[in-house]
Amino acid sequence: MTAKEIINDFKENYGKVRKLLDEDSKNDPENNPYMSKYKAKEILINIRDSLTQLSNSEPSFDKIKLDAMLGTVLVNIGIIDMETEEMTASEKVLTEAEELLTPNSEKPEIVITLISAYNNLATLSQFFAEQNGFFQSRHHLAAASKILEQYELSLLETDNNDEAYLAKMETFKHRSADVARCWAKYCLLLMTASKARLMNDAERLNDAITDMSNLELEDTENICGGDMKQLVFADLDVAKYESKVTDKFLLTYADAREVFFNCQNWLNKAKEYYKLDTLASDYIELIQDSSQSYAYLAFFEEDDERRAKMHKRRIDMLEDLIKEINPTYYLQFCRQLWYELGEVYSEILNIKLDKINKSAEKPTPHALKKINMLCEKSIENYDNFLDSVKDKNGKMPRKLEYDIIRPVISAYAFIGRNSMKRIALDKSMQLNNIKQSYESYQSVVDICKSDEEAAAMMAEEFNLCQEMANILPIKIKMLESVQVS
Repeated sequence: MTAKEIINDFKENYGKVRKLLDEDSKNDPENNPYMSKYKAKEILINIRDSLTQLSNSEPSFDKIKLDAMLGTVLVNIGIIDMETEEMTASEKVLTEAEELLTPNSEKPEIVITLISAYNNLATLSQFFAEQNGFFQSRHHLAAASKILEQYELSLLETDNNDEAYLAKMETFKHRSADVARCWAKYCLLLMTASKARLMNDAERLNDAITDMSNLELEDTENICGGDMKQLVFADLDVAKYESKVTDKFLLTYADAREVFFNCQNWLNKAKEYYKLDTLASDYIELIQDSSQSYAYLAFFEEDDERRAKMHKRRIDMLEDLIKEINPTYYLQFCRQLWYELGEVYSEILNIKLDKINKSAEKPTPHALKKINMLCEKSIENYDNFLDSVKDKNGKMPRKLEYDIIRPVISAYAFIGRNSMKRIALDKSMQLNNIKQSYESYQSVVDICKSDEEAAAMMAEEFNLCQEMANILPIKIKMLESVQVS
């Protein structure tokens, strides 16, 4: 292949890689979560070999441009290795990329490469977070922000406004939005991990390692001496960015509130670039992230009324969003939004019911009406989600796709529970509520009896729903006999 053909081949194949990593990987099945990443890695290895061959056979080719492309490939391989938990391989290839890119780190081609490398930091941060590595996550994000700052300064020094400059400015805005999203993801992951730690490890709160220093790392290449804390960009001063948000677990509402506000600021910055009318999928994900940040903040809030208001903010933003998007084109997102709205209305419902149960006073008609409204809205959204899975005749598929088994069965179970939480003003209404509850529980039983995979995945829900489906017909007969008499 000629140099031109290899460059064109690089552009085409790298586009395939980004699609696999940015889009296809989100839909990988739970039983093969790295499928798209492995496919992307195979393509990247082929690109690497072609570029290495070009470097050896064409000494006249622009070395900086070649190093930028090869560096991009190596960084992506390193990130995939890290995400698939091949840590030693990841360290080796990322160090190779650093050695390749560092000598010309101020050249525009290299700067853009480095900026692009951080496009995947949300998932990279997720890997670190799973290992309690918030120190490393924050440091890498701070390095990305520092590189962007340097790049912006170089752009501002340019006097002309030609097409090349405008293209570079567009790249800067795009990557700035991406890094802002990564910072927001970092905040969400920190809040998620802190919540899980408080819920699951109440007896081990003194174990607060967030820098992976408790891990022993095989380091045959002597890259970091086996010390994960040494995986840093020593030549970059990133203190300004690191100081904005903690890398320690959150313990109190005050801790969570500070991280929450940082998260909102970064999400708002990302929304300056990602607009609903131009980049709808990205914008939808930003709203979903914003909703999740309120959910995690609500976990740390002890006042029930304030918690309910936080969930109401989630409802407002999600309902405003779903009014603007067409289910025909964004069905997967609509499903997610309907399901989440069902969950949020259920959260507020439980808060209101707890308040009534704790009070010695008789609930007001307004309070009872509120309970029923929350039940109805929750059920309505779960129904919308379930309807989107059914065929044109209103029937569920005989076998559910693997990825929707859990949400479908959970939605039916929630409808069953919330139907029974309605406040019935008479026996007829009570009977209707119980019948709807029974139908929902029975739907779970029917699905699990005809689908072994669903029954195995949702064994606990299956057993509970089966029990309720056996009990409720007795209640229904009792109420019907009372009405007859």
